[in-house]
Parts: sequence; C-alpha cells; structure tokens
Amino acid sequence: VATGVFVLYTCFSAVLIVAAATSRAAVRWIHSRPGVALDYVRRRLHRPPPHRLGDMKAADELYDALRLMIGNPLAMVPTAIHALLAEVAGVAILWSCLRAFGLNPGLEEPLVAYSMGVLFGIVGFLPAGLGFTEAGLAVALRPFGFTAVDIALVVITYRLFEVWVPFLAGAISLRTAFHGSTVMEQ
Repeated sequence: VATGVFVLYTCFSAVLIVAAATSRAAVRWIHSRPGVALDYVRRRLHRPPPHRLGDMKAADELYDALRLMIGNPLAMVPTAIHALLAEVAGVAILWSCLRAFGLNPGLEEPLVAYSMGVLFGIVGFLPAGLGFTEAGLAVALRPFGFTAVDIALVVITYRLFEVWVPFLAGAISLRTAFHGSTVMEQ
C-alpha cells in the first residue's frame, strides 16, 4: 500500500512539472481533478456536490512556483540541501536512540527503519504520521533481531525527539514571539 501511494505521488509530481512546462491552463486543469473526482463520487452516492468557488489562486501559485523551479533550478539547491539535512538528522536521531539503549546498529538498521517510518507516515492520515510511523519503524527494526521491548523503547524515544521536542520548542517560541504583543491582548 505504501509503495503504491508513493508511486502515485511521484507520478502526480512528474505530471505537474510537465504541465508547468506547458501552460498555466494545464496546471489549473490538473489542480481541479481531485474536486471533479469528488463531485463524481458524490453524484454516484446521490449527494449534492459541495459549494465551490472557482478560485484558481492555489493553482496559479503552484504554476508560478513550478515555473520558477524550471527557470532557475539552482534556486532549489539551498532548499534541497536543507531537506537532505533534515533526513540525515532523522537517521542520526534514530541511530543515537538505538545506541542509547545498548544496541549496536550499523548504518543499515537506522536507514531502513527511517525509510519505512517515512513511507508509513506518508500513508498515515494523522498529523506527523502519528501511529503509522511508529508501526513502520517497529516493523522495519524487528528483522534485525531486536527484542520487542528494545524496539518499543527506541521508537518511543525517537518519536519524542523527532516530533514532540520540536513541537514543544515551537510552542514556546510562538508564545515568546507574541508575549507582550497587542495581538495576544485582544
């Protein structure tokens, strides 16, 4: 299932890039397809279609961003490096969690587990892939011979550092940013 979703996502991304190279109208057409599909399903279920405004602002922003990406590919380098560093940090955190509980992983264990966790997280419908990512990590770590208790400890600790510590830091910084602001007083 995860592989199928990932393949569909990759194909959709490729189609969007080709459409952006073609025209704004092509991007608008592709952008409207999920709504058309939803309307079809609702008609088949004898339900009225939802009221939609013909706003193509999101499609136009997507077109502009894709044109910028195609016109100046080097502008993507800082963003790509940042994204790659975020993934490397995720693998490093997982490796550190494995080491913290006395397990001696090589590079393969955290790479495979992290990849599975990310794929399961993409399929998950909850924010940050909650529940799905943990399941993917556990499923990927089990064949490496780790015990269920070790896996549970590693997964909980990893998700604490990957999701909840940054969430808490962001909440604190948001509160600090608005402390004393007139926006918060109203």
